[in-house]
Parts: sequence; C-alpha cells; structure tokens
Amino acid sequence: MGKANQRFIPKKSFMDLLNEKQISAYGLAKKCEVAPTTIYQISQGKTEFVNSSVGLAIEISDALDMTVEEIVKYLYKIE
Repeated sequence: MGKANQRFIPKKSFMDLLNEKQISAYGLAKKCEVAPTTIYQISQGKTEFVNSSVGLAIEISDALDMTVEEIVKYLYKIE
C-alpha cells in the first residue's frame, strides 16, 4: 500500500499524551502561542492531530519536545 493510501487509526488519545508529558491543554496552548480552543479541540477528539496544519503540528511537537512523527506514532496505528 502506498503512503498516500495510509490510514491513521487512533490508538491513544491526545490527552494521554498531554498527561504523559505532564502539561495541560491550556499550558500547551500558551507554549505554542495558539488559542486554547485549538488545543482543546484536538485534546477532546473534535479535531484529529493528523488533520491539523503543518505549522501547528510543528509548534506542538516543539512544545512537547517530540518530532511530529513521534506524536503520530504515539497517537495512531498506521495501516
């Protein structure tokens, strides 16, 4: 299966990741300098991390001291 056809199946929640990193959604929003609602939508599952903008994904990964790829592999099973 080509990379363009990959499916991202949720395996852990974004809140699990925030808890593991010991940061609140609000704290992450402040660190990324984005509106708290942006992070809350991801953490509540209303917006999937893989559907966020590249810029936001990079901001989040920098704030969590992870790569975007590490976050995606933490959150999703990729088929």
